[in-house]
Parts: sequence; C-alpha cells; structure tokens
Amino acid sequence: MRIAYCTICSSNYLAYARTLHASLRAAGEDAPFFLFLADEVSGRFDASLLGFPCIETRDLPIPNHFDMAMRYSVMEMNTAVKPFALDWLMEEQGFDAVVYLDPDILVQRPLAHVHAALEQGAEMVLTPHLLAPLDDDFQPDDIAIMRSGTYNLGFCAFRRTPGARALLGWWARQLETRCIVDLKEGLFVDQRFMDMAPGFVAGTAILRHPGYNLAYWNLAHRPVTEGQGGYLAAGEPLHFTHFSGVVPGERGIFSKHQNRFGVAELGGLTPIFHAYHDALLAHAELGGVEVARLPYAYGALANGVAVSGAMRRVYGALRQGGATPYAAAFDADLSPWVTLAPGIGAPGIGAPGIGAPITRLMAEFHDKRPDLQRVFPLTTPEGREGYAAWFAEKGFRESGTPAPLVARHAALARPQPGRAERPPGLDIHGYLRAESGLGAAVRRQVMAARAAGIPGEAFSLPAAQFDDAVVPPFPIATQNPRHDCALFHINADRAVNLPSEVAPDRLAGRYRIGFWAWELSRLPDAWMGAFDHLDEVWAPSEFSARAFARRTAKPVRVMPNVVEMPPILEKAQARAALALPAEPLLFLTGFDAHSFMARKNPMGAVRAFLDAFPPGPDSPQLVVKCLGRGDMRALQELAARDARLHLIERVLTPAEVTALQGAVDGFISLHRSEGFGLWLAECMAQGLPVLATGYSGNMDYMTPGNSMPIPFELVRVGPGEYPEGSGQWWAEPDHDAAVAGLRALASDAALRARLGEAAREAIRAHSSAEAVGARMAARLAEIRSEA
Repeated sequence: MRIAYCTICSSNYLAYARTLHASLRAAGEDAPFFLFLADEVSGRFDASLLGFPCIETRDLPIPNHFDMAMRYSVMEMNTAVKPFALDWLMEEQGFDAVVYLDPDILVQRPLAHVHAALEQGAEMVLTPHLLAPLDDDFQPDDIAIMRSGTYNLGFCAFRRTPGARALLGWWARQLETRCIVDLKEGLFVDQRFMDMAPGFVAGTAILRHPGYNLAYWNLAHRPVTEGQGGYLAAGEPLHFTHFSGVVPGERGIFSKHQNRFGVAELGGLTPIFHAYHDALLAHAELGGVEVARLPYAYGALANGVAVSGAMRRVYGALRQGGATPYAAAFDADLSPWVTLAPGIGAPGIGAPGIGAPITRLMAEFHDKRPDLQRVFPLTTPEGREGYAAWFAEKGFRESGTPAPLVARHAALARPQPGRAERPPGLDIHGYLRAESGLGAAVRRQVMAARAAGIPGEAFSLPAAQFDDAVVPPFPIATQNPRHDCALFHINADRAVNLPSEVAPDRLAGRYRIGFWAWELSRLPDAWMGAFDHLDEVWAPSEFSARAFARRTAKPVRVMPNVVEMPPILEKAQARAALALPAEPLLFLTGFDAHSFMARKNPMGAVRAFLDAFPPGPDSPQLVVKCLGRGDMRALQELAARDARLHLIERVLTPAEVTALQGAVDGFISLHRSEGFGLWLAECMAQGLPVLATGYSGNMDYMTPGNSMPIPFELVRVGPGEYPEGSGQWWAEPDHDAAVAGLRALASDAALRARLGEAAREAIRAHSSAEAVGARMAARLAEIRSEA
C-alpha cells in the first residue's frame, strides 16, 4: 500500500512543518511527505531547502480558492483546503492512502496502528478528542469539546475507496463557505462536519489508543511517563503529541487554548515539551529567512491594505461562494465595507429620527461583541448614535480596521459635491464580474456607453448569487465616481436597500438611475421603496417599463439590453468544437435555473419538439443548454431515453455560447414571461429563426416578419412558481401552434433563411451597442437640459 503523509500551513508556520517532518523521519516513518502551503512562496523563501515537496494550495483543483482565501482567516483557510489536498494525493498522485497531521505535531513512534487499520480495510481513521469526561472546573470542559467536534482533525487518515472519496467530496463542498468558527451556529472550522463521518462511511475506524493525539484536551486522562522503549501515555506507547497552542519562545505557556495545565504540571511531558521548543528554534530560519515573520499572502487586498477579521466576514456575507479570480476576491475597492447594514443602517445619511448610519463593517463587529450589544442596542436611534461614536473613538482600533477604511468611514459624514459641481458623464455600477445574464447586461451597457463616447467609469458590485469569475474587457474603477449621473444595474428587489448595496458616498450628489429587469406585469408592493433611492428608472423593454410606470410618477424610460452582433459562424466548425452531431437539423433551447423553471418553461419547449418530430434517422435534434442548480431530473430522464436530446449542463465560456448559438438552425423559447429575452435576441443576432411565446419583453423586437411569435392565453401564476407572483398573470403558450411552427421551420429552409436575415437586422437596429449607446446619450442630454 502506497501511503503518503502530509500537512498544511502558511509560511509563518514553516518551522512547525519542518519539525513535524524531522520527527517523522526520526521515528522511522519514511513514506513520502508533502506540505500544502495555504499561502504563496512568491520568492520570499527558497522552497527547495525544505527537503520535501511544497505545493501551493492555489495550484490544487479548488475552483473557489481565492474566494476562500478572502472569506477565511488564516486558520480557517488552512483547515478548509484539507479535503482538497487529501483527495489530490489519492486521485492525482495515485497514493492508496493518505495520513494528515497538523504541523504542530511531534511524532515519537511510527504510526503502526494507523497503518494496520488501513491495511485491514479501514476507509478512514479518526481519533476522538476525549476517551473520558473532563469533570473538573477547568477549560476546555466537555461542553467546549462538544462545540468544537467529537474528533480532532489535527489527525486523520483516508484510504482510497469510493466511500472515502465521496466523503471527501462532501466535506470539501461544505468547507467552501462554512469553514468558520461560529459556535452559535454549531460550526467550528472543519471539525464539526466530521462528527457525521462514522455514519456516512461504514469503514470508519475510531482509534482509541491513548498514545495517539496526546494534547492539552486529554492530558488529564493520559499522564506521560518514561519507559524502557520510550515515553508512555496512560501506560501505552506514545506515538505522537499534538502541541496545539504552543507559542514558540514562550516556554512558560503549555497551550494558550487552556487553563488546566501550567508548565510545572506537565509531569513526564516536560522534557518532550522543551525538546519541541528546541526543535522549533532549530527550524526557525530557512536559508537565512526568519519564517515566523513572513506575512500572509492573503492578509491584504491587492493594493496592500490589510484585511481584518470583520472585513472577511462582511465579504463572506456578501457572496455565496464560487469561482473567483484573485483580482475580484482581493479587489482594492473599499466600498463593500461601507455599505449600510441591512435592517440596521440608516436609509440615508443624516435622515432625521433614525440615528447614525451603521455600516456592514460596524454591524459585523457589533455582532461578535455581547458587551457592545448590551450597551448599544442597534434597534434604537440612541443605540446607533452611541455605537457610532464609540466605534469612531475605539472600534476602529479594536477591530483592526486598516487606516484607509477608517478614512472611508469618516468620509461618509462629509457633504458630497452636488450634481452641478460634477463633470457630465455616467458612472455605471453593477455585477461586472458575474457569470449571469445580469452580469452580461451591465458589461455590454458599459461597452455601449463607451461606443457612444459617454464619459464615465465602471464600478463592480459583489454578486451574491453568482460566481464572480468574469474578467470584463475594460478596467474596473476603485476610486469614488466623479460624474453627475450614476446608473445602478440592481433590480428593484435589491434596490429597496440600495445604500446596503452601494456605498452611500457613491449615491449622494448625483442623478441616480436604476436599471431594473422584471418579468411580470405588476411591480410588487414590497419593492416600492426602491423608487425612493432613485431619480429615474430604465427598463429593458416596454413590458417592464409599463410595470414600473404604473407605480411611480418618476421618469421611466425604455433602454434595451445591448446585444452583440457577432459574425455569422460556419456551422460545421461550431458543431465540431462543441461535439454536436454534424448532419441533422438542430434546434436549441436554453434556460438558467436561477431564473425559475416555471417562467422559462423548458419542458414546454422539449414537449413541443418531441410532439413535432417522431423519432427516426432524419428527425431534427434538440440541444438543451442548462445553467444553475434547479431540479433537472425530468430533463435528464428524457435525455437518457431519447438520443435526439443533447443536454449541456456545464458552464460555457462566452465564446462557447456564441459558438453554440451559431451551431444550430433555430431557437425555441416557450417562456411564460420575459423582461427582455436576452438569449432570444442573441440568437436573432446570429441570424437564427426564433420560435417564441409572443408575450412580454421580447415583443419589442419580435414580429411575424422576423420570427415566429406563438399565440398564448393568460393564466394565473401558480403558488411558488415565481417570487411575488401571487395575484399575477403570465402566458401559457399554445402547444399545438408551437408544434406546427417547428414543423414549418424544419421543412422550409427558405423560411428559416428569410426569418434569420430579418431577425439579424431587427436586432442591429434595436439592440446593437451603437443603437443603445446613442439612445443613452440622448436621454442623458435630456436629463441635463431639464435640470
């Protein structure tokens, strides 16, 4: 059995990792040893001097690596990458089993019992924190141990089996966003999840030998003595000691995490304790570099501003986790931390009767301090005023808030220049990095503004529901916006709390325009407050604009989404690139499960296709592009039974989406409602004939002369089918008309060509960057003339 040992640490813990490695070798363990560095070498030390492989965790297959590095403290990050590292050693390096040891472990004897358990069929080996109660008056006690987890994950071992790898996969998914210390929520980094492991993996071995994982939490039950063959714990051979909480150079402290033992009470452990300190000192320098002083690579934003614990927690609250490049995760823009706390922060700076504004950063720090909660309740204006004053005097220092963020908070109280004092232009705010329709829409609107020569800059907002993985084709600004108009691509449901989405000093002193998409005919009552933060609303279609205009006297204007006009692709080449069949007629339908399946109605398109074309060698085929985490089982079952259905569930790059749209012969959308219908418009821009429900936002650009609008009847939105859908109506497309339309398109190449050519010209006139940019410039000129 090929076994590997490994540990994880950041650069400042390299002395610990080297001491662990040396103790393994001294104990006779000669299996390969790997260090996973939750940090970056970046030329700061010579990793070749370590004497063992050093793998930076950013090089592991962790899609969320930089998002995790930003949301987690250094301890949380070191524990969060553990299942990824263990699985990599088995899956990519081919080891049959892997033993993990924390870097602050000292090995005294070979881990023979671990090897034996793995060789005898154990899939996983764990050690409990305790084998008996801690019934004295010291800390940690039994309750503290229960809160941190039954098993100490400073040690674990896995054998490469389907069950063990499935557990590692589940564990890894949990640790992408939940590897935190939050005892109220029952979370303690990676450990609490493994309480479930014996139930999940039948082959779990619980190693109860007292000589394994001796530490401050169980030393009371395992006194150390010296025997003929070495040290013993509770009379059994001592195999390894876990020096959690040892402080190098502080020989008067056994562990900073407990109060049960002073150094004088260690008994037989005393010589081992001092030998461990000696070993740490011997490994303190690496090639002349004092490793304990090395700063954490993920301890600062991209511009060098230090990241505090409260800043990390705010970051995590604003994002659901996902593939995020370094530039997005460690963005130098400080605005997210000075947005107002939802439900606590004042709706506007200086509004009467509400107390001082409380930012997300201030609220996060308050949430972790029961003493502040008692003295300054944020439910009252007086409490907010008192807390704001305390935070300005002491809170910034106690929370470790970096100086630039302190200055940004102070700027919130200063008056902002008025519109007349600002240069003309349009600063655009939105989910610029999001892999979503909202992200694509705002990126394209920035390009339209640039095409029209409108001065302005682009400002990115964190996308709570989507991956921040897109790198826009233009710079993202981090300084405060300068121009007289601001456009916020934030839908009404979130614009209700606009000062919690956008820093208040980016709202004041500007003409504020909201760009809202909405797919039903009436704006919900719950979102009416969004109008209070804006001077005007832009809508992507007449359908959406009518829904908004019915609820406000403020200006509402139609500003179409921008649709790129790509060159017409050669179908055979596009199909080959996507592994699609070369010969048959191909239709396409697509949907984002984030947008609610009932509204997109993909099964309606699939059923119409199946009823239109019986199976056979000459039958057309259907490509179904899915995105999101909705219930795909019905589609998957159909695709498994019918080879004509091609399900694409992976995320496609923008270039692949364009290729997919260019590879097919027609697009189907039997939606129940659309705010605009971006995929419909994109396919029309590719010169495709589009068959779609003749209702809602797509009717701004679809006509019988350039597409196939399908008749419908209005039906009630069903319970739970769409947010705020109660009492609303949408379309139920005519199934028979859709079947007839598909057959007509399939049988008439000339019809497909005529509709496709007309469709492309219609989108060019309505939604090209040039057309929308000119429309934006004209409206901005009107706004200034009316001022």
